[in-house]
Amino acid sequence: MPLNQPVQVPVEIKVGESGSYSAIVELIDPQADLVAHAVMTTVLVAQPLTKTNGYAASFKRTLERPGNTVALIDVPQGLSALKVRLKRADGEDFPWLWVQDPTGRTLPYHLYGSAQEDERRGVAVKGESIQTFENPVPGVWEFYLQEWSPTLKPAATRLKATDVTWDFAGYAVGQKADGVERSVAFTNEPAQEARAKAVGLGLGSASEREIVLHPGVEASLFELEVPEGASRIEAALEQESAAATVGLYIYKIPEHIEEMVGDQTALVYYDPSHQMRKSWVLEKPKAGKYVIAVDPINVPASGVKLRYRDVMYHPLFGTLSVDDKESLLGPGATRAVKVGWKLQAKPADGRSLVAEVGLIYAEAGYSKAAGKKGTPTENELEIVPIPVARQIIRLDP
Repeated sequence: MPLNQPVQVPVEIKVGESGSYSAIVELIDPQADLVAHAVMTTVLVAQPLTKTNGYAASFKRTLERPGNTVALIDVPQGLSALKVRLKRADGEDFPWLWVQDPTGRTLPYHLYGSAQEDERRGVAVKGESIQTFENPVPGVWEFYLQEWSPTLKPAATRLKATDVTWDFAGYAVGQKADGVERSVAFTNEPAQEARAKAVGLGLGSASEREIVLHPGVEASLFELEVPEGASRIEAALEQESAAATVGLYIYKIPEHIEEMVGDQTALVYYDPSHQMRKSWVLEKPKAGKYVIAVDPINVPASGVKLRYRDVMYHPLFGTLSVDDKESLLGPGATRAVKVGWKLQAKPADGRSLVAEVGLIYAEAGYSKAAGKKGTPTENELEIVPIPVARQIIRLDP
C-alpha cells in the first residue's frame, strides 16, 4: 500500500434481519502479525416497504430494562401515509415513541401545525401506541423506544426485558399525471369509532421559513396583506429547543392610526408562553395589513432555531374538492382520500400555493346558538363541525 495516501478497500458485509450492527474493520501488518489500524463501524439495515409486500412489515424485538428497541424502515417514494403500531407484551405504558425521518428531524414535526394538534400524540395506552405520518419523506426512518426513566418501579417484573411487536403499514393513492390531484391520509386517534369525513378547507397563499433568534435582538417581523373576502388567516411557529421562550404576537394595522385614543392598541393576539409550538387562526378576517412578531423573550446565548409560516386562504385561488363520504372510522384506523382542485389564480411575491384538508367528526362541533340569548332559531340549532385534524398540501412544484 502507498505511504500517506488514502486507499479504497471494498468490504463485503453479510447481515441478518433489519436493525443495527457493529463491526470492526482491522488492517493487519502481515510481517508483524499485528493490527496496524482499526475502524469501528455501525451498519444500519432497514426493512423495505415495497409493492410486493403490500407496503407492510411486522416483526418482534426485545426491550431491555434499561435499554431500547429500534426499528428501521425504508420508506419508498409516493406513500400517502405511514402508520406504525407498537405493542409491549407487558402492557406497560410509556410517554411517547421517538421517531426520526430521513432529513434528521425528530417527530412529530408539524410544518403547518395548528391549535388543534395534540402534543401528546402517540402516547401509549395499555402498552400500545399508534401513530400515522402523512406524506412521509422517502428514505430510512428510525423508530425507537427507550427504557431510561430513573424512577423505575421497584417491582422485579419491571426490571425484566419484554417483547415489543412492531407493525408498519404504508398507504399509497395514485396521482393524476396532470398534477391536479393528490392524496392525504387521516387516522382516527381516539380509542372509539367515529363518524368521520375528510373535507376541503380551502386554497391559500403560504410563506414559511427557518430563522434563528439570538438574545438581545429585536423581534422578527412578518407582514401579511389580507384582501377583502379572505376566508381565514393562520400564523404558526415551532422552535427546536425547549430551553428558549419565544413569543408570538399579531397586530392589525388600523386604517387611521391617528384616530387611536387612550389604551387602544393594534394587538389582536399574543402568546408569550413556554410552549414550543404556537399557532393562531382567524376566520373571516378584516381586510388590511397584519404584522406578525416573533419575539426572543428568553433564549440561550447560542440562539434558538425555529420554523415560521403564515397562510391566507381566499376563494379567489380556486376550488378544492375531496372524494370522501361520511362513514364509520374505527379506533386507530386510517383513511386515505383523493384531493382535487381547480385553480383560478396563483400567489404572488414568492409565496406558495397550498391546499388545506381537514377531518371532521359528526359529533364534534359547536352550536350556532352558543353565547346568544333567547330561544334559538332552527338555523341556530345547527352544529358547525370543527376539524379534529388538518393537513396542508403544498401544490407548487
